[in-house]
Amino acid sequence: HGFALNVLSGEDRIVKGGSLLAGILLLCYHVKLFFSKKGTWKFAGTSLMLAGALSNLYDRFRRGYVVDYIGFAAADPQIRKITFNIGDFCLMAGAAVLAAAQAARSVTKEIRKEVKKPDKVRQDRPRRWFPFLMRPPDPAPQRSVPVRGSAGWRMISSFRELLH
Repeated sequence: HGFALNVLSGEDRIVKGGSLLAGILLLCYHVKLFFSKKGTWKFAGTSLMLAGALSNLYDRFRRGYVVDYIGFAAADPQIRKITFNIGDFCLMAGAAVLAAAQAARSVTKEIRKEVKKPDKVRQDRPRRWFPFLMRPPDPAPQRSVPVRGSAGWRMISSFRELLH
């Protein structure tokens, strides 16, 4: 009649309000990920979590409590007392996928940061085996006078002939 492991079991209004608020926040984050071009694994994790949350919300508002029907046979009576439902498994699996996606993103970000950060290379002697660390070549000097035979030279020559 409460949250996980019957926390706040006597406080129905707090449990229903907290569940509804968590479901709404999860739905908003899910919609944000839906329109994002990145975060496919985060979207999959929040989809699982949203499915479990909606299942538990339906039970909580329809019956007043969540029906748990999967238990574990264990020697310890405290562990035997713990029961789950499919919605709880979806919530846990979605949280695991979301955590793995966030961990993979932070590792990838660190790797990219290390690749972008160049080592201290002397600028007077570029290293050939690191082409991205080499200085760019100096640009070719710009000519202010047209080169003989170019289109600009022919235009100037024809203009001179018109004047003479």
